[in-house]
Amino acid sequence: MKRMNNNWKELERIAQDRVGWRMMVSGLCSFMRSNRRK
Repeated sequence: MKRMNNNWKELERIAQDRVGWRMMVSGLCSFMRSNRRK
């Protein structure tokens, strides 16, 4: 059970990293788009 809980925490951390990565990528995309418009 303890090992399972540790696994769950690891999964949660990975999910949070993925969300942050997606936000970073989308922010970069919108930044590039606004730059191209000038």
